[in-house]
Amino acid sequence: MEERDNPHSSRVQLEVLAVVRQLPGCSGATSEQATDDGLFSIDIAVQLPDGSRLAVEVDGPHHFLSNQPGWLDGVTLLRNRLLKTRGWRVVSVPVRIGWDPHAKRGQQAARDFLISLGVYPQ
Repeated sequence: MEERDNPHSSRVQLEVLAVVRQLPGCSGATSEQATDDGLFSIDIAVQLPDGSRLAVEVDGPHHFLSNQPGWLDGVTLLRNRLLKTRGWRVVSVPVRIGWDPHAKRGQQAARDFLISLGVYPQ
């Protein structure tokens, strides 16, 4: 199934996927990959060249506390912990950063944000 046909992938998630695929060693990133046990669907899964696995979760406003907008909520933190126990490094991309992949500065800002997480080489 192509990502654009996946009913679980949001437009923003597919835009993040396009940017992730431009990063070194990430061209094989996939959308909505199930964990080995089938309990979780990872927004964007990346098998890095060193063999490690990266889960990029595109987190909208409902993943954050309403009274502390920059803080992930308990359900999202639990998801991240459970993915880590399954061997995934988890990165949360908050869509509230004003994602605009069509503007060159938007793509550069997104790439810079992902690189700043320390996952990718500069």
